[in-house]
Amino acid sequence: MVLNWMEYFNTGVEVLDNHHKELFRRISNLHEAMSENKGHEEIVPLLDFFDRYVVLHFSEEERLMSAHNYPDAGAHKTQHEQFKDENARMNRDAKHGVDLVHILNLNDKATDWLINHIGKTDQHLGCFLKVKIQI
Repeated sequence: MVLNWMEYFNTGVEVLDNHHKELFRRISNLHEAMSENKGHEEIVPLLDFFDRYVVLHFSEEERLMSAHNYPDAGAHKTQHEQFKDENARMNRDAKHGVDLVHILNLNDKATDWLINHIGKTDQHLGCFLKVKIQI
């Protein structure tokens, strides 16, 4: 199953939307690789991407939340920390070898992140920021 970016996921904050689109592309690559029985080839690059992504993207979101006194910043940051912890755990596990369970687990976690964090949590942030910074 390929995940395609939908306008529904737009937050209206260009820098965040561009980051999200890249995340969709990467997770879609994992889905495509899985359909070709090549998921093991995509999992380590995806985990490496997540390591970079969380630094860049989460820092930007958290900077915007802080700069504009976002009232739900604490809960939002907690979700970021949980994602970082989960990614670190999956990275540690992948160093001992990647099997179907790892691939499916990463697929499930990443898809859940797209739907629940970007599709809900980041949407609330985007609505707040659009009002605050007049986007």
